[in-house]
Amino acid sequence: MLPDIQTAGVGPGTLMMTTEGQVPVEWLSATHRLVTECGGSVAVRVVRKKALHQTVTFCDPLSCAPPLVAGAGQRVLLAGHDVERQFGFDAGLASLTDLPGMASRSARTSPLYPIQTSRSCAVSANGYWIEVRSTPGLDDPLPAYPILARWEALLLDRQRAPAVWSQIAVAV
Repeated sequence: MLPDIQTAGVGPGTLMMTTEGQVPVEWLSATHRLVTECGGSVAVRVVRKKALHQTVTFCDPLSCAPPLVAGAGQRVLLAGHDVERQFGFDAGLASLTDLPGMASRSARTSPLYPIQTSRSCAVSANGYWIEVRSTPGLDDPLPAYPILARWEALLLDRQRAPAVWSQIAVAV
């Protein structure tokens, strides 16, 4: 299942890790390359500002990373031995709305910045690994990581242990 393009994106002021350092999402352009979770980089294709009716604030209380304001359809990368033990793969993507212990919905409208890149991958936003998608037609439309179903993400959210979640979604 592909993310809902209408609700994926990050809020203003989100710091994106580029090959030149952290840059606010509002300043990203096609001249930037985002650092990927696997240690490489990916070219930014398009970043457009748009309004959305509802946002989600994602915050790991065990991390020093600032909260991430994003669209309800944005997915974050979960990794660690709990993911592997439960599902047989070492990392997977989960929608922010499927992690109620770490994400809260906001009733106010906030602008969002969906990011399209040259290939699907996970990039650092405010210190968390988030999914970005490729521009249609340029790349394989499959996600870069397995996608956790809502019940799977809820299972991890309820069972999370402090030592495990300190490793999850935090970009070092």
